[in-house]
Amino acid sequence: MYDLGNNVIGFEYSQLSEINETLKTTRIYYEKNLQGDVTGLLDARGAKIASYTYDVWENVITDTEKSFCYEGYEVPFELNHVLYRGYYYDGSCTDTESDTNLYYLQSR
Repeated sequence: MYDLGNNVIGFEYSQLSEINETLKTTRIYYEKNLQGDVTGLLDARGAKIASYTYDVWENVITDTEKSFCYEGYEVPFELNHVLYRGYYYDGSCTDTESDTNLYYLQSR
């Protein structure tokens, strides 16, 4: 998801219910600091569902994710493709085995 300035503000994913075969779409928004680091994830109501802090080498030193499951995978961690300062990792949202370990750097 993008804002009017074409900046990434979040992501959405869809889940098909096996019970009544309806499609449910969920939106997750990024909380960023002034440097553009993703410091948290917010649900559509604005409730914080995860928060992150980094060391000077861009490693996550704390993460407080409130996990919930999506087809057997932990969400939002495995669906969050944005890491430190706009690094986007290439890989399937629900299949961590297919991750190519390639990344796109938004800016530097």
